[in-house]
Amino acid sequence: MLDSTIDHVSTSTLPPGIPTSLVIQVLHDFDILISLNSDHNSHKLIHQISDTESEYQVDEQLAFIPRKLWHGGVKYKSVFTTFEDGCDISVDAPFFKSVNRWRIENGEGGEKTVRITSDAKCSKAFASAVKKFLGSSHDELHRGFGERVAAMQDGIPDGH
Repeated sequence: MLDSTIDHVSTSTLPPGIPTSLVIQVLHDFDILISLNSDHNSHKLIHQISDTESEYQVDEQLAFIPRKLWHGGVKYKSVFTTFEDGCDISVDAPFFKSVNRWRIENGEGGEKTVRITSDAKCSKAFASAVKKFLGSSHDELHRGFGERVAAMQDGIPDGH
């Protein structure tokens, strides 16, 4: 039963001079975004729903459950939807569902920021662990996103 709702919002400022087109290119690339998560093991495209929507099978570790309780991973379905200013990644996993909205925003003085808004539902038993996980996960995703975009701008090949 998914009886707890957890929301988490975070933003990060991108390095100066990063073109909006490059940020959008990365936000529209599921392979890059999913690889930013260190718990990611593998993924594969299941179905191309439309030009802007794809369904994937994802295999990850369960970072928010202590390894002494569960040392295996989890497979789940994820729907990736692109928008003009970013993307949504919906997760439908056992005992956990979420929608993660990634958006580029223009700040003051021309700086660009990336905002991640996560709306998650889980069992009350996992609520505190999921809340902690979302915070640390967002930190990792922002750090990886900024590094990946900067490397791509510098001409370093995108190694997924």
